[in-house]
Amino acid sequence: MKNKLQIFFKICLSVIFVQATTPAFATHIIGGQMRYECLGNDQYKFYLDIYRDCNCTNCAPFDNPAPIAVYNGA
Repeated sequence: MKNKLQIFFKICLSVIFVQATTPAFATHIIGGQMRYECLGNDQYKFYLDIYRDCNCTNCAPFDNPAPIAVYNGA
């Protein structure tokens, strides 16, 4: 049992070391907000404001159109 535990910790430490020394890169939005307007007769107009870094050179593209779904929690 002790030998298996030592092997497990050695694997964990090697994974942590590799993760700590490998640079990570990501492109994503900074934030945003969604709001809606009731038009009547079960009709709604949704607004989606998305914010991202304007100085980004290799940014993630915007989804066009952006899918929006509404779910009933019940």
